[in-house]
Amino acid sequence: MWQELLHNLLRDILRRRGVSLDALRFDGLIKVRELPFESEDEITTWWLEGRMSEREKERYSVVEAHNVLTLNGRAALLNYFGNPNPTSPPWSQQFGVGNFPIISVSPGDTSVQGEFYRNNPSAVVITGNNQIDLTTIFSGTNGNGRWFSCGLWGNGASSTVNTGTLNTHALISPSYVKSTGNIAIDYRIILT
Repeated sequence: MWQELLHNLLRDILRRRGVSLDALRFDGLIKVRELPFESEDEITTWWLEGRMSEREKERYSVVEAHNVLTLNGRAALLNYFGNPNPTSPPWSQQFGVGNFPIISVSPGDTSVQGEFYRNNPSAVVITGNNQIDLTTIFSGTNGNGRWFSCGLWGNGASSTVNTGTLNTHALISPSYVKSTGNIAIDYRIILT
């Protein structure tokens, strides 16, 4: 009953903003970028504070992945975008990576198989009412290993693996091997 009420409320909010829920499209593009910076100060100054253009950042991209929005994440995302005063997205509290080999992801997924490390986004940029850019930094030895999939966690997620609700899930193919060094995961989410 409450899900139907929420669905109808979101449909009305989005209709007033000129978006049809029936034609709603979610696109999430994840780029893993190996950073040339040694210190947190350099990462903050050059990467997170926007001193580098997207074109300059693109030189450091090593892997790209598109994600699926999970069933659990769909209502949370629509509720977030339907909020007239959005702040940091509560449905993307943690970015987690998994080291178990999988061949596909599905909207029905509720976990990142073999999840072994997660981190909270370092920067969130909201553009208008339909785009969010999240950047998560993995530094040094954090998250080292072979990555087969990744996802955004919310609804009370913490840095402890398997806490919260899996809202997005992406297959990393080919897999990515993170070794000692700093990387940025730039995650652009567009709702159209």
